[in-house]
Amino acid sequence: MSFWSVNKNGDGGAELRIEGKITSEQGLLEWMLGLPDKSAPAIIQEIRSVEGPLTVWINSPGGSVFAASAIYTALRDHGNVTVKIDSEACSAASVIAMAGDTVLISPTAMMMIHNPLTSAEGDIHDMQRAMQMLRESKDGIVAAYMRKTGLSAEEIGRMMDETTFMSASTAIRLGFADGELFSDNAQPPDVSNLMRSAYRVSEVVDCVSKLDTTALRNALQEKPKTDAMRAAQLRLARARR
Repeated sequence: MSFWSVNKNGDGGAELRIEGKITSEQGLLEWMLGLPDKSAPAIIQEIRSVEGPLTVWINSPGGSVFAASAIYTALRDHGNVTVKIDSEACSAASVIAMAGDTVLISPTAMMMIHNPLTSAEGDIHDMQRAMQMLRESKDGIVAAYMRKTGLSAEEIGRMMDETTFMSASTAIRLGFADGELFSDNAQPPDVSNLMRSAYRVSEVVDCVSKLDTTALRNALQEKPKTDAMRAAQLRLARARR
């Protein structure tokens, strides 16, 4: 069963849907039945054939990190990509999502990032090679997350170690997404503070206009009653010279 489909439109753009487990190779059944190749290499050819803007819908639990890397690279090379997450972008699918120039997520959707996984058998050297492969693979994934979010490698590494699930609001707050689907971000400006400030200025102007300037001048010219007042009056007199 294919995990992707492409619908091209008349302006040279297209809509790519990634749904289900991401695989690197064509399934045996599809191959035996002679069905069109719908593996990751084939999706890359489709992406390269698109000339205009590309919208990528993602609803996937993940899959092959190598297939996701190839798709991520093809999308980044294409440019003008908008990613829309309608349900889940987990594991390798979250890596693909990072290729979007703009990433929008449904308010009910989830993202999840974790360390890459593998299975291995053999002697101690085989296990060491598997561990090294996982470490290097993680470095590449961290680079994609860092570029999109601006978070540090240490912070992202910790999130992957802990297998972090993110709601739409959390993904947006941390920079994994840019906004919510179906959300009207155009909010009227909050002028309440400005209005309060203007009112206070009006009050001050009103008070000044009612000030008895003659009485104030006379009070300032009275004989100082303390040394401090006398010193202040002396400094004022010097400043007027």
